[in-house]
Amino acid sequence: MQKDVDQLRAAVQALTRNAVPVIKLLDFIPEDIDAMQKELEKWRSETQLNTAMLQTEERSQIFVELVISCTFLSASLYVSKRGAY
Repeated sequence: MQKDVDQLRAAVQALTRNAVPVIKLLDFIPEDIDAMQKELEKWRSETQLNTAMLQTEERSQIFVELVISCTFLSASLYVSKRGAY
């Protein structure tokens, strides 16, 4: 009987020694989750900003292309009209 109690005591002590580090790690989980949520929000904001900047840049490029096209068309019309007179 005493041998069984000693074995049980040893098993409980081993379990406790192994459980303490795990419990300490679990204490950090809420902090890690908060940090990860903040980082996720940062990346989402950066993605939105970069998307907006890319769209603005694409619109600017389209506008420049349209201005160039209009300039060429105006020049072509001017040359055509001068040749007609």
